[in-house]
Amino acid sequence: MNDPVQKSALSNGLRVVTVELPHLHTGMIAAYVRAGSRHEDPARNGVSHFLEHLFFRGSEGYPDGRTMNALVEDCGGSLNGVTTRDHGYYFSPVHPERLETPIAVLGDMLARPLFKEIELEREVILEEILDEVDEKGRDIDIDNLAKRALFPGHPLGLKIGGTRETVMALTEKHLRAIYQTDGLNLGINIGRAAGAGIAGHIHMHILPRWIGDTNFMTTVGETRVMPENLEITWEKLRNAFRAE
Repeated sequence: MNDPVQKSALSNGLRVVTVELPHLHTGMIAAYVRAGSRHEDPARNGVSHFLEHLFFRGSEGYPDGRTMNALVEDCGGSLNGVTTRDHGYYFSPVHPERLETPIAVLGDMLARPLFKEIELEREVILEEILDEVDEKGRDIDIDNLAKRALFPGHPLGLKIGGTRETVMALTEKHLRAIYQTDGLNLGINIGRAAGAGIAGHIHMHILPRWIGDTNFMTTVGETRVMPENLEITWEKLRNAFRAE
């Protein structure tokens, strides 16, 4: 039996997973972004969710949000987006013979957003936040309360949409700063052992990085890898050796 799941990578490092389900009469496209509320600073809590809203307001290739959505709907689709604590994802059902336009729209809205109508979306988000509080402004959302209890003082305990205070404090400068990376990790995987058991596998990857994004780092042997300037590390090692 052939595996319906196929993994590949584009020349720019974007990983692609294709699942063949020929018995269905519709398809689904989705783009996953590894950025969520757990990667935020408490003062900027809600910025990932704010960006999700702005992506649908227009991009360089499709500056009018309504037209952008209409193009996808004409192909049998419906643009949607979700922000979680670990990641965000953007998706649409689509007619299997009309993939080109929805993929183009989805890619452009994520890669080239215009950051339009920020104040309008701020009001929408503030209305959404009201769904999670009672008439006295106290959080009554069970998921928020549980995460806060399980992860006190940790970004996983933050609300996905942020609070009224943090959302009101976010500016276009903050939004653009989060969207733009501080650096990139470049790498290449070659061979079966490095490619999920696929013989002849080869792909290059580009991973965006932000200063202090330790949540992206691996944990091995109960040790968290922390980014640090090499000069600082060298100074620590030299002082330690001198102390010996």
